[in-house]
This record gives sequence, structure tokens and C-alpha cells, in this order.
Amino acid sequence: MHKTADSGKANLTLATSRIVIVDDVELNNTLLRRMLVSAGWNRVDAFTDPKAGLESCLVSPPDLLLLDLHMPQMDGYAFLEQLHDRLAHDVFLPIIVISADVTTKTKRRVLAAGAKDFLTKPLDRFEVVFRVRNTLETAQFYKSVSERNSFLQGFIEDRTVSEREEGARTREQHERIERVIANEALSIVFQPICELGSNRIVGFEALSRFTEGTPLTPDK
Repeated sequence: MHKTADSGKANLTLATSRIVIVDDVELNNTLLRRMLVSAGWNRVDAFTDPKAGLESCLVSPPDLLLLDLHMPQMDGYAFLEQLHDRLAHDVFLPIIVISADVTTKTKRRVLAAGAKDFLTKPLDRFEVVFRVRNTLETAQFYKSVSERNSFLQGFIEDRTVSEREEGARTREQHERIERVIANEALSIVFQPICELGSNRIVGFEALSRFTEGTPLTPDK
């Protein structure tokens, strides 16, 4: 039977996700945090000061940011702009914007600024949990793919270096052999093969020897 987003606790993997809330109204933070904790997320940090919230996201990027749009000190647009300017390029931080402004213009502007989703005030618990879970699952999948791609890229680079080194060694050996042949530094010696019992010669073995005194074989 298919479970809805509000029918149980967050799964064990998503439950370890860190969520940051930035809203200048303390009551809003308290209510939203209670919704998330009751759904299974225990690592929830809330900030009424957007500057403090911004620094927290930069120092220790969370797995998800819930951002109020209209704040007196720094509104959500300014927050998003500074966050994207200062956040490391390899950090994937999904953002859900929260606002009572439901106009199409506002939603488009928010999404264009880098937000991944939009929650409308007053907040509905089911919708909050549903959108938070979906966003975290998408972020988790993205991170897994990124980690696998990084591993594969490192493997390919290591393999390429090894193949280049092996190719260089092979070319060097071929060049040495070609120099030996070109300089006629080898001579053919036929060594008799004797039968132990009768000392009778039963065959010959052809050997290649350097004409100059050197302990190295042609392939060294």
C-alpha cells in the first residue's frame, strides 16, 4: 500500500538530513520546526536573523534551506543572491521559499533566483512534509550521482596515468631493441646440445649474444 508523505516518520537516511529555517518571526520558526520534528527530522536549526542564517549556511551547508521571502533586514531575494555568490560552486543546497505572496510573478522570480520549490503561508503540515521529503530525496539522489561520477573520474584518471606510464616503458624497450639491431650489437651463436649418457651431439641451440660486454638483454 502506498504511503503518503504525512503517514509516517521520515526514512532513516533522510532523517539524518540537516535542515535550516530562516524566518524573522520566531513563532513561524517554532511552528515549522515542530512540523518537521514530528515527521522525523531532528536536525533542524532556525534563525530569525537572516545574516546569521546566511553565515550558518556558508560555514556548514545544510541539506535543505527553508527561506522566508519577506524579511525586514534582508529579504529572500537578497539572501539568495548573497548565498549563490558566496557558496562554493560544488555545494548543492536545495532551497524552498516560504511566502504568503502567491502571485505568478513572485513564484517565477523566486525560482529564477535559484529556489527549487515554493511553500505558501499559512503552511499546511501535509504539504510541508511532502515537499521537504521530495526535495531531500532529490538532493540525496543528486549527491549520490555526483559522488559516483567523482569516483569514476578518479578511476579513469588513474587508469590513464598507468596506461601512459606502461606505454612509455614499452616504447623505451622497443627503442633499445631497435638500437641494438641497428648497431649490429648482436651475434648468433650456435650451441651444441649433447646427450648426457653418450656425449653425442643431438642438436644445436641458437643464442643471441651481445658483441660488446654488457649484462643486459635486448628487452632491458
